[in-house]
Amino acid sequence: MDLFLSNQTHPSMLDAIKNSLKECDTFAFSVSFIKYAGISLIKNDIKEALSRGAKGQFITSTYQNFTDIESLNLIYSWSLDYPNFQAYLNHSNAKEGGFHTKGYLFEKGTRQWTIIGSTNLTLFALKKNQEWNLIVNNESIYQQVKEAFKELVKNNDPLSPDLISEYKHRLSYAIERWDMDYDLKDTKDQPNSMQKKALKELKRFRDMGLDKALVIAATGSGKTHLAAFDFALSQADKLLFIVHRETILKDAMKTFKHIVSKPLTYGFLTGSKKDLDVDCLFATNLTLARYYEIFPADYFDYIVFDEVHHAKASTYQKIWDYFKPRFRLGLTATPDRMDDPEAIYQLFENNVPLDLRLREAIENDLVVPFHYYGIRNELIDYSERDASVIIKDMAQNQNIELIKREINKHRPQGKLKALAFCVNQNHARTMAEQFEYEDFNVTHLLGQHAIHERMQAFDELQDDDQPLEIIFTVDILNEGIDIPKVNMVLFLRPTESPIIFLQQLGRGLRKAEGKDHLTVLDFIGNSYKRSVQIVKALSSLHRHQIFDKRTLIDLINNDFKAFELRGVEINIDQLSKEEIIHQISNTNFNERKYLEADYHNFKKYLGKETPPTHMDYFTSEVAPDLVRFMQVKIKGKKTKSYYQFLKEMQEDIPLFDENQIKIIDFLSNLLPLIRFEEFYVLKTLVDQEKTSLQEIYAKMLEDFGFYREDVLDHALRYLLENQMIKLINSEYVLSFMMSVEFKEYLLDMMEYGIADYQSRFGNHQEKLKLYQTYRSEQITMAILENKVYVYQKGTMIKEDGTVYIFANLKKDRNQAEHLKYNDVFIDEKTFGWESETNTTLEKDKGLTTSNVAHLFIRKEKTEDGMTLPFTYIGTGKLKEPRKSNNPKKSLHFNIELDQSLPKDLIFDFIK
Repeated sequence: MDLFLSNQTHPSMLDAIKNSLKECDTFAFSVSFIKYAGISLIKNDIKEALSRGAKGQFITSTYQNFTDIESLNLIYSWSLDYPNFQAYLNHSNAKEGGFHTKGYLFEKGTRQWTIIGSTNLTLFALKKNQEWNLIVNNESIYQQVKEAFKELVKNNDPLSPDLISEYKHRLSYAIERWDMDYDLKDTKDQPNSMQKKALKELKRFRDMGLDKALVIAATGSGKTHLAAFDFALSQADKLLFIVHRETILKDAMKTFKHIVSKPLTYGFLTGSKKDLDVDCLFATNLTLARYYEIFPADYFDYIVFDEVHHAKASTYQKIWDYFKPRFRLGLTATPDRMDDPEAIYQLFENNVPLDLRLREAIENDLVVPFHYYGIRNELIDYSERDASVIIKDMAQNQNIELIKREINKHRPQGKLKALAFCVNQNHARTMAEQFEYEDFNVTHLLGQHAIHERMQAFDELQDDDQPLEIIFTVDILNEGIDIPKVNMVLFLRPTESPIIFLQQLGRGLRKAEGKDHLTVLDFIGNSYKRSVQIVKALSSLHRHQIFDKRTLIDLINNDFKAFELRGVEINIDQLSKEEIIHQISNTNFNERKYLEADYHNFKKYLGKETPPTHMDYFTSEVAPDLVRFMQVKIKGKKTKSYYQFLKEMQEDIPLFDENQIKIIDFLSNLLPLIRFEEFYVLKTLVDQEKTSLQEIYAKMLEDFGFYREDVLDHALRYLLENQMIKLINSEYVLSFMMSVEFKEYLLDMMEYGIADYQSRFGNHQEKLKLYQTYRSEQITMAILENKVYVYQKGTMIKEDGTVYIFANLKKDRNQAEHLKYNDVFIDEKTFGWESETNTTLEKDKGLTTSNVAHLFIRKEKTEDGMTLPFTYIGTGKLKEPRKSNNPKKSLHFNIELDQSLPKDLIFDFIK
């Protein structure tokens, strides 16, 4: 009897396939798309059929790059294990048209039946989608389908390791893929932008057959959430989560339960708990090292190694060597915390799906360094608004000759393999046409080029035996694909945004055999306002992420050598330097138009229709400084908060009342945090309405491993005084009401603040941290003082003899002469400091007998209307007090520092 099948019928489509495999003695499948999560639903049924002697055949395809490598490897393994099974692959569909069959044929003795319809072997097709199929018992129809299947067998190749490898190579480009199984329906929450980016790459890794990956991201950026999302997306059923601290396990389990909607059981394997019969096991490495052999080696199909920088420990090594999961995920905060970064990268075969900051990637040898040449191009005026005019100028013979000359001047050894980024599609076509008349073999690639055309070009560019040397393109190479052997990048368009610059630069930084660096030729036109974006992008390689104009100018004049980044060379011609410096010096980059451009470029980069959240600025490598958006002046008044900035950008955001806006402004003024206690208390109260002092202690101890009683006491008093919280019957509660939208906004801001704090301070428990930046009012908060007037004279002297000194190296020209104190670094361990006026040896105000001096330095007080922060230089002793020439009477001291300035700050502060 013929029968209609779907995921809602009884039997369902999956039931029909399973039942047919149980009774047949011959089966043949022709399925266009296969995912491991789908074929896993019937793999045991297939193996049982083959084991009892049933004959099987299988045809699938690489159409739309949908089928994953893991599935092909599984199917191929059956052809090795069972002589009664053959598998074939349709792999020419990119050129010949789509392969879209979904047919299942079965025979049992003289009985024959087929199932035909819309269902592929994917999890969604077999369990979730609206799919229609018919099971047909008609002999005539069966024979027609069987003949069509025989024709497919005749015209397609047996599945082989070479075909799988060829397809894996295609997937590595990852330009176009139709992948419905990339879905978050099986999760209870949504990932942030960092997590989405990493999830996409992890999915691509698995589709390529890779079985391990290392995620490196800052503390607080959501690595555990990422692991939970990826576990859910992988459709794995058995999880092992390993870390060295039991307190981390509790939070990890809580996160997985919150994210994963699949009904699974959870348990611990620690010194005190032994929950062995569970789906998701959270274990300490020490306990697991004693018990791991009670599990079969393939028991867990997904293993997370948290805090993987400890992985060299023998306990971890035993676990790593024993278990054979489908996938391993390593998590760590930053490479410099690793005991042996190179060994851990090798352990994960350099599979790093989440981009490190470029400096860290270069330092840890994950990418090649680059040699950048900023080349003056007086033939092109990028300030011209009409792109057609720019393209016409670029196509002139003189300009082509300039580009050609510079390419030949900096040509790497061996074959040239260059990517050239253009203004638009017309420009890419024009440049390709012009270069065809020169001594270069070139092509252009645009969005409308088919995937096989792109692949052919990428392969020919990297092949030393093929003539292709340059691919002209626009933006199809910004992300999602890597061409490792590229040895030159050409920027033939104005730099509008540091974000795009870094994306396109990154296309050439992949490591390849024989490639020790990437050559970058940037043809700088005559619009140096736009060229400043290049400097901003390159400056992201500095250890510190906050740049004043003087530092930027010093970096340019120094050819960026202060980076001290092995293998990186940055060269800009002298005239271009002078004009870029002129633009930096005479442009207020805190004007609304510049901040608005930074904001919209970032929003475009994220690909979001809604405004970026606070956390988006933390989780993205190329995010602008969020605090700048909180200080921009609109009609003479500062915005005070990101919320008010978004209102000025006319974004669609919730409307909060006046009191709510005051709360947002108050909390925004604390950013970036120099202690986390205020935000932690408020976040706790937003989550659970009330808490006690002892409960806060316990919670902090569990979350951070420590609490600071004096700091917390000061934070609570600060919140009480500013009417953020109230104390009722020994319990703290919020002093304001919350709507759902207001709660969501506050949580996002507080999560950002705490995550950013942890990335900068880690588990640092002292009140001040060396070389961290602090605003004036933050310093009093950090040292638990309540007054800020001391900054008017630049000195605070406490009763215990401790001195806090605040100095600007460059004095305000409008200041009175007697206030232009002579403050200067004498060398990397000595600071020459002049005290405030009305200070003499006889009336020294306690300076000559002070116990210790804390030194805070900034180059100048303000820049472009914004107050600059101080850098904490550390402690020292006041030495050699002597009279100054100040007519208002002051003393000179040498402050002998306990710690020498690091090299990057020597460059910043000592000339």
